Amino acid sequence: LFHCYPMMANQRRVALDRPALPEGIYKRIFDTALDGILVLSHPEGLVEAANPYLLGLIGYDIEDILGRKLWQLGFLVDKERAEKAFLTLLKDDYVRYENISLKRKDGHLLEVEFVSNVYSINGGKAIQCNIRDISARIEVERALKKTQQQLVDALYRTVSCLSRLV
Repeated sequence: LFHCYPMMANQRRVALDRPALPEGIYKRIFDTALDGILVLSHPEGLVEAANPYLLGLIGYDIEDILGRKLWQLGFLVDKERAEKAFLTLLKDDYVRYENISLKRKDGHLLEVEFVSNVYSINGGKAIQCNIRDISARIEVERALKKTQQQLVDALYRTVSCLSRLV
């Protein structure tokens, strides 16, 4: 499942009218963010940068992914879906995936949320992909569904048992 939410023109204008922060602040945010961040070239989609959190999350070194397209990277399980989402991103400047499976270099699977935006920078464009590990949330949702089903089954058995007594 992916959703496309185009950014409104007035939201972009407000963002551009704000004074610029020193470059060091942006670097610090990039390096310390607790979400994975990929920066891709536009429109090619080649990886130009990845933050340390993402590299730790997927278990790859920066050299493994630089200069490659997302669907050429070993950590995306559904390559066809990634290619389609990239085309949507180029068309709409925004794409969001929920419940995407990533495969770490060690083979361990993760569930992530993947949000990508196209930004205008110095007369050109760049793509930022934010990747959030939602594996724990997915585990809790699965456990909740299982518990709900167990409760429904127990209620059904109780009603069935009581109906025989009446």
